[in-house]
Amino acid sequence: MIDNRRYLIESVGKISGDVSMRDVTFQNNVGFPINRVEKVGYVRRLLEQAEKEPQPEEKSESPAEPTTETVAEYPAVENGLPYDIVVEKIRFDEPEHGKPRETSVTAKPSAPALSAERRNYRIANDALGVGGAKEKFRNNMAAIRLLHDLQIENRLATPEEQETLAKYVGWGGLSMAFDEKNAAWANEYKELKAELSDEEYRAAMESTLTAFYTPPIVIKVMYEALDRLGFSQGNILDEAVA
Repeated sequence: MIDNRRYLIESVGKISGDVSMRDVTFQNNVGFPINRVEKVGYVRRLLEQAEKEPQPEEKSESPAEPTTETVAEYPAVENGLPYDIVVEKIRFDEPEHGKPRETSVTAKPSAPALSAERRNYRIANDALGVGGAKEKFRNNMAAIRLLHDLQIENRLATPEEQETLAKYVGWGGLSMAFDEKNAAWANEYKELKAELSDEEYRAAMESTLTAFYTPPIVIKVMYEALDRLGFSQGNILDEAVA
């Protein structure tokens, strides 16, 4: 159930990662169906979030009034709407055997994360960004998945999660991950298409020629070399952006 409508997943694109869903809300009644397409990574996270929620204990008698149970919350920054989305189970009585309970979607004002949870993070690892292309790709994807989870859960990263986010080094030099004809990177290409929205994918692909990460150890060595040459102050030209 999404936006008070019932959908049936018809197909999942193996390359694009698009999940095509057919609106079956009005299959036995009169109404206008609204079909939709979402990324498989987003749909997978919705299902995983719902599975993590504890199941309510069964009662011997059905409640006189309907009860609700929050399944998941998706902040405005994730769903692209000016309000948060809250998925709730509306329970009127015990469901028939094998029949799922009804689920509804409601909106509530976005609640910002508490300022008390904010923690400054300082990079202390000189080897950050060092490694092969596949290793950098895995670190990037781990950071992106974590960021998506933080947006869904509407919270800030823990100190341990900040370590994961700090390993994101951008897509400079990783253009092969966006090449659908590169057999050596076929799995990475599919992973990217499934995890990123169309807009995120385009932005990431465009940055392969402009976003290059310089490891801290390289910067430190450059300044040490300048110091040995007697340079203490003045203008420095960065040829990468000149």
